[in-house]
Amino acid sequence: MTSLLPLYLLLCFTTIVTPGAGVLYTVTGSLKYGVRYAWPCVAGNAVGVLIVSFLTAGGLGAVLAASPVLFTTLQAIGGLYLIYLGIQELRAKPFDLMRLASASDQASESQWTLFRNAVLLQGTNPMLFLFLFALFPQFVMKESPFWPQATILIALFSLLLILIHSAYAVIATAARGALQGTRASLIINRISGILFIALGLMVFAKILSGFF
Repeated sequence: MTSLLPLYLLLCFTTIVTPGAGVLYTVTGSLKYGVRYAWPCVAGNAVGVLIVSFLTAGGLGAVLAASPVLFTTLQAIGGLYLIYLGIQELRAKPFDLMRLASASDQASESQWTLFRNAVLLQGTNPMLFLFLFALFPQFVMKESPFWPQATILIALFSLLLILIHSAYAVIATAARGALQGTRASLIINRISGILFIALGLMVFAKILSGFF
């Protein structure tokens, strides 16, 4: 797993930095209420991702223990899903994150409400579950203990999320112009699309190498 960590970190970075529901929620909270109200949004997103990640890892661990063949099948399905995500990213239309955030109609909320809503936003996101279910098997070595590897992957993903969402919050409040326009969104979509497709193809290369 160690040799694949740079690729994992790069993939996680491009995934998290791509503007989605979680990023939009953090940016919106920062724009509406200032930086001091950004931390419950960031923390809530991180907690929600942690919950989904451990639930996903638990399911994968049970599959690996029950049937290595089924685990390999899940890897193949995950590879197809990653390729699908890559194609979707390449076809996605760029958008102005600041314009979307400014258009959000969010009433004044307490920090606890912001935190709770962020947890629910990530914790009930089926696409996050599908993504993690496709991602984790590609970086877990079947011959090594499962949970130490899964814990490291989850911790790294969550740490990157906290750092990236915090950066978005600071930029949104201190440098509003930096998020205007669609060029940045277009570049992120292209990079993440290529990485998803490349990883999906690597999955099948890894599976085939085990048969020859």
